[in-house]
Formats: sequence, C-alpha cells, structure tokens
Amino acid sequence: HTDTAREEAFRSRLEVTAYRGILSAWLRLESLQISDASVYDPYGTPDGASNVTQRIDETEVTRRLFAVETEQFRVQAGDVSHVFGRGLALSVFEDEELNFDTRLEGVRAQAEHDLGKMSAVAGSRDGDRFRGLFWEASPIDLGVAVWGPTRARAGASFVEAWGATQDTDVR
Repeated sequence: HTDTAREEAFRSRLEVTAYRGILSAWLRLESLQISDASVYDPYGTPDGASNVTQRIDETEVTRRLFAVETEQFRVQAGDVSHVFGRGLALSVFEDEELNFDTRLEGVRAQAEHDLGKMSAVAGSRDGDRFRGLFWEASPIDLGVAVWGPTRARAGASFVEAWGATQDTDVR
C-alpha cells in the first residue's frame, strides 16, 4: 500500500475459562479493528462525500470449547485440537504467533486405561470433514536395555471432502 491508502489492523483477544466439578468451558472473544489510517470514524458509517475506506470493527466469539473430564476420560465439544504422535499423521492445532490455525469444530474424546490412551476425533473445518481413531500404548517393560520406554502407536483416520471449498471435485 502507498502511504495514502495505508490500513492499520488491531486485534485484541480475551480468553475465559470456567470450571465447575468435572465440567469446564473455554471461549475466546476477538475484536478486529481495521481502518484507513487517514480517516477515523468511530461509528463505521460511510461518508457520502468521500470514497475512502472507513473503520471496520468486528467483535465476536471466535473459539469455544466445552469439556467433561474425569481421571479416566475427557470429552470435548467445540473447537478441538489433537496432535497424534509427533504430528506427522495428524496435527490439528493453533499457533498464535504464526497466526496458524487448523482446529476442527467437532468432538474429541480420550480415554485412558492400563493398556494405553485411546482418542477419537471427529470434526470439520471450512467445509472439510475429518474422523479419526488413535491408540497409544502404555510403556512396556521388555526386560532388555533399550533407549527409553517402549511404546506403540496406531491410528486410523478418514478425511472426507478435503479441499472441497476450493471449487474441486475431490472427495
């Protein structure tokens, strides 16, 4: 942009978490303010005599998560994230510094047992749908010297219509 058409953007976030027994809720309120640096209109009303861009204010709840958690299981509904293993098979997360967000809107459930941890994820993002089931075994003592605890991981996932919002016929 040139100096005469410079835009400024301000982004503010408020995150709130509430707990009550085994229930918890988290939400994020975001406020985005974009304006032409040469014009300030606090009400966002266009000036009929001018064609310059006015200030735009958008405030909304952008993320929410509701959870039920005990020692053996956790069920979440809302904006869920899940990284399986080292993230090569599945990496659904948010990095605020990079403004990178691949969270799914959906459900995530985890159960822990002596044999390991089982996770199920189902959700969608931008019209794309994903379902997955993952298992990570508890450390096993093999009775021989190894570099660290021996673990096993297994996962299966089903991606449906990934990229469908990009005017493709991919299913």
